[in-house]
Amino acid sequence: MARGNSYLAAVLGTCALLTGLSAYAELGVCYEESGNVLVYGGSWYGFWSKSADSQTVWVRDASEETESAIWQGTRPFDHLALSPSGGVIALLEHTPQRSPCLVLITTDGTELNRLEGVQKYVWSPDGAQVAYIAGPSDEDYPGFKSTGTWVYSLSSNASTKAYTSGYDLNWAAFDGSLYIWEGSPNQGLVHRYEPRTQELCESEYKGIFFSPDGKYVYRPNYEGTPFRLFLTQTNEEVTEKWPFLAARPERRSPEGWLDEETLVFHSRRANPKTDLLFSLRSGTLKEAPGKTIAYTSDKRHLFVLAPTGIEKVPVAALAEVSPDGADPR
Repeated sequence: MARGNSYLAAVLGTCALLTGLSAYAELGVCYEESGNVLVYGGSWYGFWSKSADSQTVWVRDASEETESAIWQGTRPFDHLALSPSGGVIALLEHTPQRSPCLVLITTDGTELNRLEGVQKYVWSPDGAQVAYIAGPSDEDYPGFKSTGTWVYSLSSNASTKAYTSGYDLNWAAFDGSLYIWEGSPNQGLVHRYEPRTQELCESEYKGIFFSPDGKYVYRPNYEGTPFRLFLTQTNEEVTEKWPFLAARPERRSPEGWLDEETLVFHSRRANPKTDLLFSLRSGTLKEAPGKTIAYTSDKRHLFVLAPTGIEKVPVAALAEVSPDGADPR
């Protein structure tokens, strides 16, 4: 199968670094403008595989209904993500020391590199770099001890240290900068790293998860602290403007932004799993009939993992539900 820069990546879990990924974490989807859908995934969930292990990356062309294994690892993996430019897959392979290894492979199965001790990572918007936080897992706490935030360049095959610590990170689309959230004891401190000049500075922003246009930024519920939504330019908190967001904010933690004014939440429904799309513009809440794993470049269609398989669903056709009755995770 031919794969290249015509693919627009939409990867599960890249905006859910703090709340933890779901059972579908190792499924990644990219959408091709010609209409084909490729699904990359390990076999731990068992939906796209022929075996019971989680050490294989499978490619499934939904239009041709064909499936093939392109890469065989040695240990289970998750947090699989296709680069925004297409062509390269990243995943975190588990190790006996509980410090994952970031593995980079091409979409034809060629392994490019392995970076040891990586806890979290995110692709740059152009897909040319990967930012990651390194450090050993903490045996006394379900987390890790950060030893620094790095930026790896695919072209030079080298990593540059961006910051000496870091608890979470996000690469903002609106300005191309890497934002690093400082964990305890400096809870709430945000650093901005400019990859082109390699300059680091403290930022006045209140969070790191920006809407695509940079108008809003949110802070997830870090270790039980409330979810908070801000206007980026003024730092004004606007969470209370929407009752849906203000109610039980300690339980609110979006998976990310669908577009400039739509947040995606996992619902608490167990069977089937569904997602909730909340519009800041209209204040309405819509329910997707499955777990959202991708969307088309025009944001008019979602790809959801439903009980019957992957379905392409028009956003305009989603059922509207009452914000008062919804209970997202």
